Amino acid sequence: MIDKTEFQILCIEKCRKLLSKYLKDDIEFVKEGKNEYYYHAKINLTNISIDIYIYEDEAGFAFNKKDWRIFEQPDYKSDNLLITAFLENLEYTVQTILAKKAT
Repeated sequence: MIDKTEFQILCIEKCRKLLSKYLKDDIEFVKEGKNEYYYHAKINLTNISIDIYIYEDEAGFAFNKKDWRIFEQPDYKSDNLLITAFLENLEYTVQTILAKKAT
């Protein structure tokens, strides 16, 4: 069994790089699941938590266990476009949360 797909490796790497601009510590992705394996990381920003999920060919996140944002392969022409859309949306969400904290 493959530990991580190329998609997961690239997505996790880019996600860590993006979030390093906003977080003091590196985020840890933990392998989870039984029938379908995925990598999960949780970050806390003020009183809001963001759960990040990286599956074999899709990525998504939720904040405060709701407001799911999922990015799936059939919706994008390439993995790079999917990852870019995922990261742009994640960054916008993080920036919005931090901006609300500052006010």
